[in-house]
Order: sequence, then structure tokens, then C-alpha cells
Amino acid sequence: MSLENLQQYSASTRELVLPLPLALEAIALMEQLKIPVFGWEGWIRLPGGRLGHSALHQGTAFECAITTSSEYTWLKQTIQESYDLHQSPPEAPSIELLFCITTGA
Repeated sequence: MSLENLQQYSASTRELVLPLPLALEAIALMEQLKIPVFGWEGWIRLPGGRLGHSALHQGTAFECAITTSSEYTWLKQTIQESYDLHQSPPEAPSIELLFCITTGA
């Protein structure tokens, strides 16, 4: 899948905001294409579809972009850990955790 294809699944038209499986796929693709990543932040989708920022899942942010294989691996681990934390228990019932990925592309 290409980044353009992944964008069609984004919860935002201006930013890449994806559920866990697609966020991990996006980062793997960015690593493969050597697209620098500056971090991620947690977004939430409420039952009515409204989007907001997660108070609990702040994510990561870097002054320098992630560019090495070990850094991409670490980034995927932080996303997975945040998702796992969200699952037990969720911030609130019926809230979906999404991941906004900031890139240098």
C-alpha cells in the first residue's frame, strides 16, 4: 500500500491520522521509503465521530527526524505500548485511539 492509499483511511484530510494497524503499516512504509518521521500524537474518535486529542496518549516529538531502522522500531513500539495501555481500560467507553504521524514528506 502507498502513503496515498493510506491517506484515504485517515480520520483527517490534513494530517495522517490512522488506527493502530494502519499506523504501524504507515511507519513501516516510511522506513522502507526513507521518509523521515518527527513523531506521533494520540487522537481520539468519540462515538459520534468527533475527533479530539488524547489527554493520556501524548505521543512523541523530536527536533530531529527519525531515520534509522532502530528508531523506526522504537517508534512502532511506543505506538503499540500506548494502544495496549488504552485498551485496559480505555480513557472512556467507546473511544477509539488513533495515531497522528508527523513526517518530513
